[in-house]
Amino acid sequence: MSCGAERSWNLFRNQRGYLLIVDAARMRKAAETNNAEKTLTETAELDHTLSTAQRYAGAKSTIIVCGDTAIGGLHLNGFPFRKDSGIALVGLNPSGEPWMTWATGPKGMQSYGAARIPEKETPGDLNGGASNEQTEPAAFYAKSALNTVEDVVSFGTGPGTEALDGTIDNTQIFKILRDEL
Repeated sequence: MSCGAERSWNLFRNQRGYLLIVDAARMRKAAETNNAEKTLTETAELDHTLSTAQRYAGAKSTIIVCGDTAIGGLHLNGFPFRKDSGIALVGLNPSGEPWMTWATGPKGMQSYGAARIPEKETPGDLNGGASNEQTEPAAFYAKSALNTVEDVVSFGTGPGTEALDGTIDNTQIFKILRDEL
């Protein structure tokens, strides 16, 4: 993602400025399939892209980051260890992995009961050799994780972004863009 955005900035160098919109669709796709590791990896990639954007754009440029929807309801369950020096962030499940759950998604039970933790599958049992990516349990089954009613975060740097602090109505983002163009 960062490399593509970098190429775009080089192509569109313009004294009058330009508008570049980057959609982090891989993050959405990972959330829709209840894959927390990939969702968090894509979040880190977006952070790297933003770092590159700030370096190329400079202080007089407006950079806005906002989500259009919250998907799946990923939750990190557990608490930090009391005597931790910053290494462990969440509790571990019985398998020794970070404990994460989703509100909705393909790993939920097809009833309104509590979520079940999927049993470990052997590589031969996977859809004809499909990838064995770790997914987490969901409370409610849906073929693809559903949008949630959680607020999406927005933030920004540069001129006009003073109003972007936490969550705001998405129509305000349009007004900021309009005023800066």
